[in-house]
Amino acid sequence: MWNAKTLYICELPLQGALLGYVDNKTEIALFSCDGKVYEQKGPQLNDMYIIMRNTVGGPPFCECPHCPKPPPPPPVPAPGPPPPRVMIDEWMDIRAGDPWPDRILVKALDKTLDTIPGENPDQYVALWYQAGEPVMGRIWNENGKVAANFCWNKNEYKGNVGSIQVLVHLSEHVRGFDYQWLPYPQAASFDKDKEWIPVHVNNTKGDISSGVIT
Repeated sequence: MWNAKTLYICELPLQGALLGYVDNKTEIALFSCDGKVYEQKGPQLNDMYIIMRNTVGGPPFCECPHCPKPPPPPPVPAPGPPPPRVMIDEWMDIRAGDPWPDRILVKALDKTLDTIPGENPDQYVALWYQAGEPVMGRIWNENGKVAANFCWNKNEYKGNVGSIQVLVHLSEHVRGFDYQWLPYPQAASFDKDKEWIPVHVNNTKGDISSGVIT
């Protein structure tokens, strides 16, 4: 079973990069490791990156890498480019302890992190629900199995957390958007014409995005 005995630490600095999540309504970010939960807010979020997406156009055909790209569409008589083809984010259902998936998953900052000692530096975006509330955290490959870590209600949950979802990279021949990690001050801009928008999960209990504190 998961371990929910956690020391809550409000504003101590983290000694390495770590994947957690930010509440977009309160602008408070939570990160957990080694039985502790760290809260970051205000100017501390200037050192955080969150995952974003844009729309660039992409046909919704087979994502198999062996399939050829479809032919270009016929020319449009009216001036201007055709509208982008938009696709939703793909979240794959797995369980903690399952064999590591063979799909390409969205990795924190798209690289191996300079993380806290004892933490796996290859961390991937994960989504979990606790009491109906969405929580984002991280998974990693632990001896070929899925290991997970989430923080909720000032507690750390790891081990057998049950069903989770992981964010998948679709083939570039399919997706109508790209992912990119941007600094939080840029991501939190209220510019209505900005190109990138947060990848987020929103319901009546919260509106959250995955975040990496550096």
